Parts: sequence; C-alpha cells; structure tokens
Amino acid sequence: MKKIIIYLTLLLYSASLFCQTSDETIFRSMEIEAKRATDSLQMAGLSKPFFVSYSVTDKELIEVKAVLGSIVYSNHSPRFRNISVKPLIGDYKTTNIISFNADMVSSRASVENNEGQLRRDLWLATDAAYKEAAATYRQKTASGRSNKNFNDFLPVKPFVRTTVQYDTLRFDKEGWEKRTKELSAIFLKYPEIVNSSVTYKSSNTYYYHYNTEGTKFLSPVGLSLISITASIKDNDGQVHKDKLEFVAVSDKYLPNMAGIVSATEAMILSLKEMASATDITEYYSGPVMFEDQAVLKLFMENLVMKNGIIAKRDNINLNSGAARITKVDKSLVSRMGKKLVDQKITVKDASNTAFFQGIPVPGFIDVDAEGVVKGDEITLIEKGLLKRMISGRMPADSGMLSTGSLRFNLLDKRASLNMLPTLLHITAEKGKSHAQLKKELLKSAASEGLHYAYIIRRYPELRDDISPKIYRIDVKTGDETPVKSATLLTIMNTTVLKRIKAISSKEQIQVRIYENYPITVSLPSVIILDDIELNQLNYNKENKQLISNPLQRN
Repeated sequence: MKKIIIYLTLLLYSASLFCQTSDETIFRSMEIEAKRATDSLQMAGLSKPFFVSYSVTDKELIEVKAVLGSIVYSNHSPRFRNISVKPLIGDYKTTNIISFNADMVSSRASVENNEGQLRRDLWLATDAAYKEAAATYRQKTASGRSNKNFNDFLPVKPFVRTTVQYDTLRFDKEGWEKRTKELSAIFLKYPEIVNSSVTYKSSNTYYYHYNTEGTKFLSPVGLSLISITASIKDNDGQVHKDKLEFVAVSDKYLPNMAGIVSATEAMILSLKEMASATDITEYYSGPVMFEDQAVLKLFMENLVMKNGIIAKRDNINLNSGAARITKVDKSLVSRMGKKLVDQKITVKDASNTAFFQGIPVPGFIDVDAEGVVKGDEITLIEKGLLKRMISGRMPADSGMLSTGSLRFNLLDKRASLNMLPTLLHITAEKGKSHAQLKKELLKSAASEGLHYAYIIRRYPELRDDISPKIYRIDVKTGDETPVKSATLLTIMNTTVLKRIKAISSKEQIQVRIYENYPITVSLPSVIILDDIELNQLNYNKENKQLISNPLQRN
C-alpha cells in the first residue's frame, strides 16, 4: 500500500512538472520569436514592428447530442491548438490597423510542445502577418486616413503570470451519453412534440499570451452547457419553439438531473399551452408587462447585441482605390453623458466578479485577451445617464481606456475574440412587488378604456429561434389567456426604455450563451412599458403530415 501511495505521489508530481515544463516551452518560444521579429523583421522602406503579440489557444472539447433516447452525435476532441499573431508597424498613434473589430486571424498549429516546431509555426505566421501589415500600413499612411485625435492602439502596463491554479474539467463522455439519453427520452411521452434534442457541451480552454510590452500570462477557463430544444405544431400548422440553457463553469455547478427534468417538463407544458392558444385578432396599443426572459431581451438587444454600451470604432476600407471610412454601428459614443434609459435604471459592468451570489461566474477572466487586468466594477449607466462604455485597446473616441473586456471564445474550435462583459448588474430604484405591478398594469389599461392588457414572458432575441409567450389579461377579473400569432409592432430600442412606467424590486439572474460567450445578467424580473403596439402576424405555417406520428398512440 505504501509503495502505491509513493508511486501515485510521484506520478502526480511528474504530471505537474510536465505541465510547468510545457508552459515554459510555449512562453519561451513566443518570447524568442517576438524578439527576432522586432530585431530583424523588416521590408524595404518600412520600419520593423514596434509591437508584436502572440496568442496560443489550446482547447479540449466534448459534445454529446441525443434525440428521443438515442445518441445522434458524440465526440471528444482531446486537444487542438490555434496560434495568432499581431505585428504593429509605426507607433501607438498610427499603426497598420484598419479593422477595429475585436477578432483576430489565427491558424492551426502543432499540439506537441516541441520548441523547434512551435517556433517554426510562430515564425511562419509572423512572416505572413508582417507582410500583410506592411502593405496595409503603406496604403493607410498614403491615404491620409490615419486618425489625428487619438491612438490606434493603447499601451498598457505589463502583466506577468505564468502559473495559475486550475482544476481541469474531467470529461465523463459515457456518463453524459447516459444522461442525455435519459433527458431526451422524456419527449417520448409527448408525441405531439415534433422536434426535440438534448445537447451537452463542455470545454477546457488554455489561453497563453505574450507581447513585446512585457506581458506574459496564462488564463485557463472551463465551461459546461446543457441545451434542450423542443417544438410543437398546432392545428393550424404554426410551429412553436422553445429552449432551455443551463450554463456553468463546470458540471459541478449544473443543476441536478431532477431539476433539469422538472424544467423540461415545464417547458413541454408551456409549449402545449401555446399550441392550444387563441389567435390575437386585433391591433392593440397600451400598457404591456414584460416578465422573465422578455425583460432580458429588452436590455440584451439594446445594451449588448446592437453594440450599445460596447464602444467600437469606424473601420477603414482600402480595397476600392482611395481609402474611405466604413461606418460601423458606433454604438452610443455620441450620447455620453446624456439620458439613455429611464432614470430608475443603473447598469454596472461587474465583470471583475468571480463569484456572484455564491456561484462562480461562467467565463470569468481576471485579465483579458490583450493583457489588460480587470479593475474595479464600472458604472456604465447611472440613473439613466450614460457614464462610460466597454472598450478595448483600440479606442473608439479620445479619452477612452480599455475596460479589460476582450474575451476568447470557449465553445468551438475557432480562436476568436469578442469584446463583451461577463457579468452585467442592472438595478432599479422605486421597485415594486409583482402584485403591485399587476395591479398597476390593470389600472393603467382601464384608465385608457381598454378591456384587457398583455403580459409578455418570452420573446425571441436577435438571432434567437424561440416563439413568443404572450398572455392577454382581463382588466376586470385578472384572468390570463395565452395568445398566439402575436408580434410587437413597436420598435424595441432604447427609446422605449426611457419611459418605464413601473419596475420590479425583485431581481432575476439569467445566463446566456451569446456567440459562444457566456454572459450573466442580474436584472429586474418585471417592467411595465406604456404605448406598446401588438398585432397579428401571419407566421409561416407547415403542412400537416399525411400520416400520423409513429409515436402517437391510437
């Protein structure tokens, strides 16, 4: 027994030593090649790069998908690697950068931590990137399109961390095949559900970064996701869709099976309710109460998905002869200091928070993909006024500093980047209870001579494939009736958020996967908006099947 313990101890020590040695090899390779680039990489008539950054992204992924109790896809990608390089010519004021999007160009590399091979991969990528940067720099400076007011790229203080404590996720492929089969088999009891699936994904991501400013760090991040989708077709041929997402830093923090089963059953009952709902038959204009996910939709679309509080800069297009500025959505830069939403609302970027209400925040990083260390919590909107925006090292306006928000994706094989918060905290003043809000909704509708009002509990976000969940509420009795074929006519932009009639004192926490990046949002659970328009929408309807579902009992 003693020999076994000694053997295991030596084995663990050897594994730890191997990881440290591997990390050292990666950092040493990046450092040597970056120095070679800044010392020797040069084309005629151009300077050497004044800045070079490297990123090496190692990933391990697992994905299991089941339908109706059977596995339809199961794959474990044990390890793959992407490298990316950013050489900058000129100086911080004027560089070769013409695209101010957050993303990066990457290429696949050997997964072996062989220093010679890794340096060769970096050398080839650097050579190609510098040649492209040189051509771009010539065109850009000749065009006179360089920004005269503020830097193309902001310098930051060096950050060094080459070791970090991380509990690598241990993938249980067989276990998740069993669990996804069990969860997907729930739908066998409901043959009226025409499509369904259960997908489990999990990843270990190791992000290594080095740049010639002296920054050198490793960020390991884990993520686990369960996605459950279902759809039902009503008697008119209209398809109603819904989904559940459970997101956590690891399997340990996912709900237990009983909780997932309960949520799945509730989703099925909700779909059946919407399939048997009555059509909305007339135009409506009046107060509407938004609850749950519908509240998240309003804030996510306006503050995150349409750039919103994320500051982005105009790109420069050099492809058509004379250079011209390509306008991108400059988000809300021009509205700094002005009213953006109702004065009851305050929005904070709390992405410096590793744990929120005792739960680890999915996707949390303490230093971003460009080596910017997270600072204190940032107030973005204070009592309705826009105070600050999320930004990176490529500022969208003078005076802007990086908020350390550039993130690397966790759920697919691409080594992409995006500027997003990990945790938004939206709070409200003068909040009311749900009972008070419902009473106020009915009172407001009655004062306008309406016989009913509407409650929206679910509504598709941009690029989201779910169906609305809308209820008509009788002004006199308070009874709720589900309705279908309804759509919002009102453009749900920040203008409608300027006139919030009433808001909940109770907060909800929603975690969403947005373009492979988890975002946690804590926000009020209910808001009431005035003068919201609804009407009937002619949805695409599918033809009925010619013969019955084989799972349908006679």
